[in-house]
Amino acid sequence: MKVYIESNSCTRRNAELAAIREYLNLNGYTITNSPKKADYIILNTCALKKKEEDESISRITALKDYPAKLVVTGCLPDIASSRFKDFSDLAYVMV
Repeated sequence: MKVYIESNSCTRRNAELAAIREYLNLNGYTITNSPKKADYIILNTCALKKKEEDESISRITALKDYPAKLVVTGCLPDIASSRFKDFSDLAYVMV
């Protein structure tokens, strides 16, 4: 399985994402640099400020058009749950 990972999040969340990346590597997943080549897309989001929240929503909208399964991590679903509910068909992993 190939996984594309993208983040627009804070240092803490990026550290958590590094642990996810390590887990994937240790369990036979291949990290790819292109969402076009991925079976899974992991998007690490931020919603601390309106700008970051808007950017996260924009990236979800763009990345969900790929055939890969999109998994959202980070604080957007918790902090901006009213906006994230528009993407109820996506997987969400709390880290």
